[in-house]
Amino acid sequence: MWEESRDYNKAIDRYLEITETMFGPDMCDEIWNGCFNLAMNYAKDRVQDVVLVIGPRLLKISKFDSAAEVFEAVGFFEKAIEAYTQCQKWDRAFECAQQVRPMEMQHMLMNKIQEQKKSMLIQGGKFNKIVESGDMSGLEMLSQRGQWEECLSLANNQGPEVLNTYLMKFSKTFLQQGQFKETARVLVRYNCPAIQQMLPVYKTISVEVLAMDNNVELAVLKEMLQKLTENLESQVDKKNPIFIEFYRYLVITHLQLMKGDCQKHNLTVPLAQLSSSLLRYTKEIRADKAYLDAGNACRAAGLNDAAFIYFNRYIDLFDVIDDPDNAGGLDNTAFENTDIPSPFEIPLPEKNIIGPNERDHIRDWVLEIKVDGSVGQNLPQRRCDNCGDDMYECSLNCTNCQQNWEPCIITGLPLVKSNAVQCKICNKGAIREHWNDYISATMHCPWCKSMQTQY
Repeated sequence: MWEESRDYNKAIDRYLEITETMFGPDMCDEIWNGCFNLAMNYAKDRVQDVVLVIGPRLLKISKFDSAAEVFEAVGFFEKAIEAYTQCQKWDRAFECAQQVRPMEMQHMLMNKIQEQKKSMLIQGGKFNKIVESGDMSGLEMLSQRGQWEECLSLANNQGPEVLNTYLMKFSKTFLQQGQFKETARVLVRYNCPAIQQMLPVYKTISVEVLAMDNNVELAVLKEMLQKLTENLESQVDKKNPIFIEFYRYLVITHLQLMKGDCQKHNLTVPLAQLSSSLLRYTKEIRADKAYLDAGNACRAAGLNDAAFIYFNRYIDLFDVIDDPDNAGGLDNTAFENTDIPSPFEIPLPEKNIIGPNERDHIRDWVLEIKVDGSVGQNLPQRRCDNCGDDMYECSLNCTNCQQNWEPCIITGLPLVKSNAVQCKICNKGAIREHWNDYISATMHCPWCKSMQTQY
């Protein structure tokens, strides 16, 4: 009635007598906002006093929006900022702060709002909001909590530099835990950036996985190395030592995986040649297993000359692993002028992969075939197609003329042009007869897995 009769001061006084104990929060909010509007329109000299009364009351009943708006309307910016932060209206809080003078006070309030916003986002686990606001500390918090999937996903949105920083941190953590396959999978997901800082990571994964000889791990390693070498190829020449090193790891990984393919499809002769070729990589792969596999594969294929020599070397390695102090008596004569590393250059495991009984069976076969006199004492040879000199058939380089060959992607044998064919998609080469045998069994290229036909 006082309001209708324009006795505004009495109306305001009466409205201010109404407290939250008389009505619920929504009704009080409506009444006090009405009182504020009345003062704004008809009693401007009372506006600040009205706000000083109803502002705290609105805060008390958690009507932070309304409290913030009335504080802001009369220039009580600090109080308005407090209310806006309570209801997480950060943009409005920043707008209020921008009205504050002097500038030193404005900066202080802006920083305070930013810290409060960050604190609430952290409490709510909304690290993505922190990062999206341009504060990269959200990524650091995620990494410290081990929430790597979210961390890397958000880092990826911030560009390559930020992503690479957190890929490094992720890789360091996972490699220390021995999680090589898991690290490789994540690097593949983010396209294996070919940057200098990451090269030790790729090398560690390659060395460790190749030493394991596990097909699941090897398959992930191959995918990682393929992406990495593709990226390196766009940055450096193929003769660059970095490219050569990682391409070598890729070839070894691929050939290791090919053993399983050849076994699966009963490709007996290609498996024997492949196992023989892998001996050139015994600095990277487990040497004793490589010789054991080569001996078994060659014996199964009827290549007894090679099996005899490989088994002999395996028995020597078995004895050295059992008694490292007696390594000096190893004879490397049979492997001279080949690209197979000397037994004194290769790392050996602490334990043998088979027991003494199995070793004795191999030794018995070696002794028996030696007594029969049915095997030669030399590795299988071929003529170098450049100089005509005799050389070990699996060597990729001629010790006489220094000619080099690429390895066949099926057997690892030197790829001589006169007998080479290429995949129509990836252009990787193979020896014609082995390509035809492999394609007959699988219908796809062993390197890129594209559908292929025989030549």
